[in-house]
Amino acid sequence: MACSGQSRQEAVRSVSSMMNGFARTGCAALLATMLAACAGVDGRPASVSIPDHTSPGAQAFSARCSSCHATPHPARHDWHGWLYLVSLMERRMAERGMAAMSADEKALILAYLKEHAR
Repeated sequence: MACSGQSRQEAVRSVSSMMNGFARTGCAALLATMLAACAGVDGRPASVSIPDHTSPGAQAFSARCSSCHATPHPARHDWHGWLYLVSLMERRMAERGMAAMSADEKALILAYLKEHAR
């Protein structure tokens, strides 16, 4: 079955090319939509709703985490996972030249995570 005098092979290549273009455009649109959904109003990553969100621990956790990425839900990891991740994030912050957490800030965040970890 040829289109406008095209051979079957040319028609298949033409349709294939259109589909590839659509797939790229569709993927780009999907990616743009997903990224827009992740961005907060002020350009920072959007945060998930976290438990006890008005507590000092939640505020410190959210402020510190959302400076680089979306705030994860505390139940995303167990207590030992959070101990590892907080240590890892401290190293990442140091690599980026960010201010280190004070002992009080770290204790506040860890207490919040311990209470709400899975």
